[in-house]
Amino acid sequence: MDEFQTSDFNMGVKLRRRKNKDGTESLLLDIYVQGKRYYEFLKHIKLLKPNSQVERLKNKETLALAESIRNKKALELEASDHQIAVKFKSNVDFIAFFKCYIDSYTKKDKRVLEGSFGKFKDFLEHKKIKSLPINQVSESIALGFKDFLLENLNGETPANYFSKFKKILTQAIRDKIINFNPTENISVRRNDSLKKEILTMEEIQMLAATPIGNVNVKKAFIFSCYTGLRFCDVSTMKWKNVDIRNKKVVLIQSKTKQRVAINLHESVIDLLGEPNDDDKLVFNLPSHTA
Repeated sequence: MDEFQTSDFNMGVKLRRRKNKDGTESLLLDIYVQGKRYYEFLKHIKLLKPNSQVERLKNKETLALAESIRNKKALELEASDHQIAVKFKSNVDFIAFFKCYIDSYTKKDKRVLEGSFGKFKDFLEHKKIKSLPINQVSESIALGFKDFLLENLNGETPANYFSKFKKILTQAIRDKIINFNPTENISVRRNDSLKKEILTMEEIQMLAATPIGNVNVKKAFIFSCYTGLRFCDVSTMKWKNVDIRNKKVVLIQSKTKQRVAINLHESVIDLLGEPNDDDKLVFNLPSHTA
């Protein structure tokens, strides 16, 4: 059952039954707002498996009670000001909302969203929090998650994960599920002073001598070591960018948009091998994530 499933209904409340293994039936409300469906269980009331006239009468009374609750909820929905979050929406489970957002997300940074989601679940487990309605995602929870990221991750990852966490809560405001973003005044400073390890010439030579399944990956890596070019440039470099006669590679860098001309050592030219058609890639590489 999808808490955020799109519906043909624009607004309304329907009473629905759901069968249980013991023969009883749970009752819940399907609440439709702006083309989306939310649901709310009617706790503590259920239909019995009728084995007698008394139990059938009891079920009739239970249905009448459930219908009165449905009517009250429908009136509440109709009367509510939709510029503020209504009660049934603010009780939505935050993890379910987070997961639903990721499932429908199609941009390239989806992996970062998934990483943030996984770490937030780890944080809840660490804090022994079993469920978290979205209206209970407080500033205290947000600060705790920030500290958890900083304690368990390095580099720019804490800042990246926390920015996606903030993105989810911003979406909840757009959907009018909450009125206030508890992360509004919280930020994680990016660690720009991250120390990067540099390979020695001996290490590069050791790598060059090490067998590997994908020869193109090895060649491209060593080429990158000698030229200083990024993966994004090496992976898209074509033979028309390589001037074998003058021992140069000339291209426009993807990140800086600057034209660069880099002299090639004789050993790098040997590494490249025989030139191919101008519009063919020098290295046939898997994706960056692979």
